[in-house]
Amino acid sequence: YFFGIIWLGKERVGTIGQKDEEIHNVIIDKKYRSKGILKEVLTMFDTPVFVTVSPTNKQSIAIYKKLGFQPMKLIMYKK
Repeated sequence: YFFGIIWLGKERVGTIGQKDEEIHNVIIDKKYRSKGILKEVLTMFDTPVFVTVSPTNKQSIAIYKKLGFQPMKLIMYKK
């Protein structure tokens, strides 16, 4: 399992985790969103990756679609 801090110069701007082909714990500080940081970070992966996003997280879904991710499967659970 890899967990990394995303840096922009000396400023910590976010985090990202990876296990096999899945990326998770992707957080970009609000101050640095919409600046292409996630797009740049994703270019560092030399293999295909996927991410699990809550269906209610419309903002993240839109961002990942813009970055070329496509919906793959539906996961259902019961509380």
